[in-house]
Amino acid sequence: MAVIAVGSDDQNILALLSYEEGRDLKRAGMEKTLNIAGYIPGFSSISGSARAIWGVAEIIVSVVKAPFLLIRDLFSSYSHGKFHRSYLNFAHSGHAILNLLRGVIESAPVIGNVTCAVYDLLDLRIGYGVENKFTPAPFIFN
Repeated sequence: MAVIAVGSDDQNILALLSYEEGRDLKRAGMEKTLNIAGYIPGFSSISGSARAIWGVAEIIVSVVKAPFLLIRDLFSSYSHGKFHRSYLNFAHSGHAILNLLRGVIESAPVIGNVTCAVYDLLDLRIGYGVENKFTPAPFIFN
C-alpha cells in the first residue's frame, strides 16, 4: 500500500485521517484554521469543499478500521476498557460526519458563512477529547 508522506511519520496524511489520541490536537488545529477560512465569502467554497473531502476520507478510514479494531479488542486488553479502541474509532467517525456536514454548509456562499460564524460564536463545536477551549491551533503554530 502506498503511503503519502509529507515529512516525518507524525505528519503522515493517512495517519492524520485515522484515530490516534496524540494527533487529535493537530486535527483540531486544522479544523479551527478551516473555520476561519469558512467565514470568508468565496474562499469558503474552497475550504468547505476541503473539509467535506477530509470528512469523507475520515469516514472511509474509520469504516475500514472498524472490523479490525473489533477483532483486536476481542482478543486483547486495554487499560481504558475492553472495547475502548472501537469506541474511539466510532466517536471519530461521528466527528468525521460532522466535518462533512459543516463542509457542505460552509460551501454555500453567504448563507454558509453566516451559519458557520453563528455556530462558532455560540461555541457549539464538538471538540476532540484531548483539547480544551483555550488550545491554540497547533497544526499551524507548531
